[in-house]
Amino acid sequence: RQMAAIWADVLKVERVGLTDDFFELGGHSLLATQLISRIHTGLGIDIPLRLIFEKPQLNDFIQAFASSGLSLTEDGLSDIEKMMNEMAGI
Repeated sequence: RQMAAIWADVLKVERVGLTDDFFELGGHSLLATQLISRIHTGLGIDIPLRLIFEKPQLNDFIQAFASSGLSLTEDGLSDIEKMMNEMAGI
């Protein structure tokens, strides 16, 4: 759900389903870069940019990085904690 929400926000659409294609929803290379950055910042997951071009459908994209062993960055959780603290005004 979080991944779909990030896609929807980057693409400026109401919602994204599992079978939706990033490029068919208006995505392009600059938005792909933003998407990967938002995933890294918001979820602490390092994903190579090429993955969105190889697996543009949300379900395929999620399965590809899940099965490839890509995971939280070393500081992924601390980044999320910092962001939440900033939002809370701490």
